[in-house]
Amino acid sequence: MNSSLTSKIRIGAGLVTWSSFRDRVTTYRQATEIFEALRQAAKIPGVRGVDVSRNYMPENIKEFKAVLQDLNLEVASVGAGLSSGPNMVHGSFSANNVEIRKIAIDRVKESMDIAKELGSDKVLLWFGQDGYDYHFETDYKTRWNYLVEGIRDCAQYRDDVRLCIEYKAREPKIHQFVNSASTALVLIQDVNEKNVGVLFDVGHALLADETLAESAVMLAQHNKLWHIHLNDNYKHADSDLVPGTVHSMAFLELFFWLKRLDYEGYVTFDTVAHSHDPYEVTAESVQFTKLLIASADRINNTEMDLVFSTDNAMKGLSIARAALFNH
Repeated sequence: MNSSLTSKIRIGAGLVTWSSFRDRVTTYRQATEIFEALRQAAKIPGVRGVDVSRNYMPENIKEFKAVLQDLNLEVASVGAGLSSGPNMVHGSFSANNVEIRKIAIDRVKESMDIAKELGSDKVLLWFGQDGYDYHFETDYKTRWNYLVEGIRDCAQYRDDVRLCIEYKAREPKIHQFVNSASTALVLIQDVNEKNVGVLFDVGHALLADETLAESAVMLAQHNKLWHIHLNDNYKHADSDLVPGTVHSMAFLELFFWLKRLDYEGYVTFDTVAHSHDPYEVTAESVQFTKLLIASADRINNTEMDLVFSTDNAMKGLSIARAALFNH
């Protein structure tokens, strides 16, 4: 197929951009009221849907759904919110405490029900506290098995919702168990349920020193590239900057390969607006993303096939430069 990516891909805002933000120094901003965040997201040209999070959602789901419908916004996914709260500091699905594991699993099952009620079939699982900080701290085998068992339990709860595992190398845990694209695929293989795949967070891939396009292709080869988070960073921290502002060439190659892979899902923004306006951050993210997608659409597949078959890197760069900079 390989029709234009512009015609296939759907762009969504991440409501997390409007949420509160703090670090060890200060609290930068208070959360925007959730319905106001929705109204702002809906005003941004090009935004078709939103990622929502259990940590930033009203209790009245029916009212929430009605407002989404009034604003003509889809729900791209629901984040289960497994990495926040004092009871999760030693892990969620992999916690040694069986009660904590049950709380986490129940939370994901509730998120699956909420996703279906909101018209989505995806729940995002980020195991940010499932890992370790020190040598001789953890039983790797036991805790990996807990992780596998918990995901399998949720996958079997309802097969009409897809669980998307979001990998990340570090932060908040210094070492997370699910730390790379390949580790996520091993985990999915161990779980062995058809409704478990991957949320490919571009910033997390950069943090793991992965090549974006290569990781996307690997996930797609296994039919597990189910959702994409866009953001950028300088590789030393998960800064969640506007996508393409640091690694424009890597993003261009990613979008070129998404076109070749016939990716038709959502790309949504997991960006932080700690000292900036969340509306402006999201609006600029849309513009950078549209520019990169349009540039990828200008790259000719046949020309690139010749580049690949002859290992002609300079010709490949020339084609990419012309597509991105029109020069």
